[in-house]
Amino acid sequence: MEQKRYQTKQRKALLDFFEKHPHEAFSASDIISVGLGIGEATVYRALSKLADEGRLNKIISNAADGAKYQYHPHKACEGHFHLRCTKCGETVCADCSFMADMGKHLGLDHGFTVDAKKTVIYGVCKSCKES
Repeated sequence: MEQKRYQTKQRKALLDFFEKHPHEAFSASDIISVGLGIGEATVYRALSKLADEGRLNKIISNAADGAKYQYHPHKACEGHFHLRCTKCGETVCADCSFMADMGKHLGLDHGFTVDAKKTVIYGVCKSCKES
């Protein structure tokens, strides 16, 4: 049975915020400091639910930084890897045949199934490299 999703004022404010910043990732504390008028516990709970529903991507770079969340506009984004700049934080979809072939290679040659929805490759983007 599908669970009902309530569109509360706080949930709408969070989704609106993420939709306005589609290529950026934010931690719960980032969201709290923005001042959307949402209580701390509500922010943590809503981010977790939105990630579980697939509305936000949950990105964990390391245990010290904790999780960050990024807008997940559509299901098509789930089938490929993502590239994240360690300088500016921009995340882009790497929807190309090479990355798809790499995922297949890892499965066939190494017996490892990649969860592309959660796979992020870290590096430096072209803009940051040039500046």
